[in-house]
Amino acid sequence: MHAGSDNMLREGARVKVHSLVRAPEHNGKQGKAGSFDASTGRWSVLIESDGRSLALKPANLTLLCSRADCSVALMPPPLRCAKCKAVAYCSKGVECWLCGVL
Repeated sequence: MHAGSDNMLREGARVKVHSLVRAPEHNGKQGKAGSFDASTGRWSVLIESDGRSLALKPANLTLLCSRADCSVALMPPPLRCAKCKAVAYCSKGVECWLCGVL
């Protein structure tokens, strides 16, 4: 997780791209966060649909539920598991990605 990120992004997190002005064709696409480049303030994001890698600002990414079968956006403040306090608790009420608590 990158400490400077308001939406609790971390490497491997599922994200949705939004509000891009120069490349609006990528808005709405989902991907996986790679590494954070502190020198540019951008996350490397691997887009699921085409395998393309984009360098995006945290402001253009929405954290998604970590379950592969769920596309629910976790809006700030992030949802947390009541037991282990992990971020990215499924907002569909399924289970925590870390400890499995409902």
